[in-house]
Amino acid sequence: MRLLIAFISSLFIVYALFGGQFSNAFQYSMVFVLVGVVGMAHGSIDHIIATDVLKIVPKNRKLLFIAVYLLIIALYVLLWYISPLTSFLLFILYSAYHFGEADTSIIGQNLNKVQISALSLSYGLLIISAIVFFNQSYTTEICPVWFTKILPSHILITSATWTFSISFGVLLLQNIVYSLLGKIPWRKNLLFLIQLTFVTLIFILLPALVAFSIYFGLWHALLVLKKEFYEVNKIRLINTSKEFIWALTPFTLLTLGAMMLIVYFGSATAHFTTIVAISVLAFPHTLLMHILYSRKLEVKN
Repeated sequence: MRLLIAFISSLFIVYALFGGQFSNAFQYSMVFVLVGVVGMAHGSIDHIIATDVLKIVPKNRKLLFIAVYLLIIALYVLLWYISPLTSFLLFILYSAYHFGEADTSIIGQNLNKVQISALSLSYGLLIISAIVFFNQSYTTEICPVWFTKILPSHILITSATWTFSISFGVLLLQNIVYSLLGKIPWRKNLLFLIQLTFVTLIFILLPALVAFSIYFGLWHALLVLKKEFYEVNKIRLINTSKEFIWALTPFTLLTLGAMMLIVYFGSATAHFTTIVAISVLAFPHTLLMHILYSRKLEVKN
């Protein structure tokens, strides 16, 4: 699947290199489909992952799990209201770790917990900082005035620049060391390096909304969906792609609706509000997926 996603990414990259333009309507359509639909879908069977795959919640307590899930979201919304800076920094850290934990899982099978954590954080911080580093004018434009008073734009840009440079260097160093030690199979490492190359190129060459949509929807969410299907298919709970899509649909629509309401009521700063919406909706999903990846690591070790 990574090769297919790489091919799709290459089409956008070639189009941009030849001077192709992306209309606002097209960019917003990509955000809706890849971030809104595909992105929200990869957290839509969290209740099934918790009860049937991880078994951390009894099957007859799914409603309780959903209630706790919604409570965590509500508390995070409250935190945004009380301390936006704390919420923003928390969003950066947990998103970075989640992106890295999921996206580097292909090369992390033979690493211990400390090595996986370091690799995950390096990769995730690279992704988060790349969004800002390669789209500095866009980043400063979407931040509302009240937020720039808390975190001035020049500090945000400088922090992203240093974070990108350091995380990129540390990530490559870890990859080289683990490869030389024989802890990363060369075939899987090749796929990972292809992924890293294309993800970096889309952030360099494509508009911010297009780049983030491709990364989040295809390179992250779609690959997580593939893993989730593997997990539920392995226990014979869901056997076909059609069944999987039907299982995803109810909460995908519900979550997408909630996200659109948040954006609508914050329409004066819609882009920044979208970031806030993603942060509050994704937080409990991130916690659950960390348990899943940690559990799989424990089984292998």
